[in-house]
Parts: sequence; C-alpha cells; structure tokens
Amino acid sequence: GTVNLEQGEMRMTADRLKVFTENKRLQRLEANGQPATLNTVSKDGLSVKGSASVIDYHAASGEVVFTGGARLLQADNTIESESIRYNLQQGTLKAGGQQSGGRVEVILLPSE
Repeated sequence: GTVNLEQGEMRMTADRLKVFTENKRLQRLEANGQPATLNTVSKDGLSVKGSASVIDYHAASGEVVFTGGARLLQADNTIESESIRYNLQQGTLKAGGQQSGGRVEVILLPSE
C-alpha cells in the first residue's frame, strides 16, 4: 500500500516507510517506493519536489538523500542524478553517482 506522511510543510509518499527514533524523538525517515516522493518548501520559500527509489531524511541535520533515479525540482529548475543530497536547513545540494558514471543533468531556467 501507499504510506503518506506529513510533518509541518514536508510531505512524503512511499510504498514503505521506516521511522527511526531515539528517546521518542525522530532521528531519521527512510522511504522506499517506485518512486518515493518528498514535497516541501526550501528555506527561501521555494517549492521543492523530489523523487527517488529511496529517500533518507535526517531530522537533526535537515539533510535529505535521494538515491536511485533521483530527481529534484526547485522552482523551475530540475536536477537528475543517481544520487542527490539536499540540505533543507542550509539550502545546499550535492549530486552524482557511480551508476551513471557520476553524470548529473541540470536544467536551470533564467529568473524573470
């Protein structure tokens, strides 16, 4: 079945979701799907939509790791790679992967 999770402005959908806690506090979420998706808002107030076979969210650092056919859309910009690391708190991004020879496809549209 499909799992839907909402936490603040973050929404995840997945075929399977694992929740990791420590002392009843959220540590990490691991979403698996074909694809699993994440929708949220960046620190700049921009819409962020991501999808991948596996999405790992680390609550303390705000880092989200998309693995397996990863795709991230922020505003009108698109990034596709085997793996994408996106930090929600800092707004930083790293992409790459060994499956595609480290190939990253980026489409940036000019702001008006």
